[in-house]
Amino acid sequence: MGRLLAALLFSLSACPAAAECPSEFLEFPFAEIDVYPPAPKAGETVTITVRGEYSDLCWEVVSSACGDVMGQELVINVDSYDCAGRECGVCLPATSSFEITCEYIFDAAGTYLIRADETADTDRTYCGVDVEHALEVAVSVPVEASGWSAIKALYR
Repeated sequence: MGRLLAALLFSLSACPAAAECPSEFLEFPFAEIDVYPPAPKAGETVTITVRGEYSDLCWEVVSSACGDVMGQELVINVDSYDCAGRECGVCLPATSSFEITCEYIFDAAGTYLIRADETADTDRTYCGVDVEHALEVAVSVPVEASGWSAIKALYR
């Protein structure tokens, strides 16, 4: 009786941290966050792409939102749906890839934290873990200053 109660309480509790996520739990599907250009300057357009894959065909991304830069952090939200145990019967064990692309302009130099955050609509036990990426944005050098420096260097 005690073991059954402990197992029931464990299944109802929040999922442990990613490093402690048991193998029977579904893990967060994001594989990577890519940034282009990789070393941006303040004022440049930066493309941030979140890529990942689900381990079966019952999952799909139903919506996503490129969040605003708030201080030194930005969050890209992804809402996913899992039809296992609902309208789809068997989940075929094949990967289902997704990609979400957002564009940003960072007004100031500094270190920014980019976070991909998933909200999963599922009946299965699930480990929701954010994926993070630190981005260093450099100070922008005005074109006139760099252009004049280059011209002066030619005549020295």
